[in-house]
Amino acid sequence: MKIAVLAFALVLFIGCNSKEKALLGQWKETEQRYGGNNGEKLSVEKIANGKVYTFKDDHKLELVADGENYNGVYEVVQNGQHEILHTMTTGTQSNRPFDQYFRIKITDSASTQKLSFIPVYPENELIYSSGRENIYVKQ
Repeated sequence: MKIAVLAFALVLFIGCNSKEKALLGQWKETEQRYGGNNGEKLSVEKIANGKVYTFKDDHKLELVADGENYNGVYEVVQNGQHEILHTMTTGTQSNRPFDQYFRIKITDSASTQKLSFIPVYPENELIYSSGRENIYVKQ
């Protein structure tokens, strides 16, 4: 029984670890896409100075957004058919905490150089019913 539990824990650890490995490194927001759901027109806005996430292999992250630095932790969890990125960060200047959830999609599956973050509530319901995706490119 003990061996079965250890084997299950190892499989769970390796499975979660491999999904999160795609996130490791620095990701810069390059565009936001609005609409596209419910038959609405898709609008794309290019972003010159977007957010920058740095994901580390110890589940820690750094975020630069709106001129402020944030430190925190992250996890990737499976919710049905979606992988959910959960980030918890605190501003280094303002001490403002943020607890955010995103569906993540690998947009460029051949090389994992582009990710899509779709804002969701903790229950995995879309925040923007008309559709919104933040596109990040690996640096």
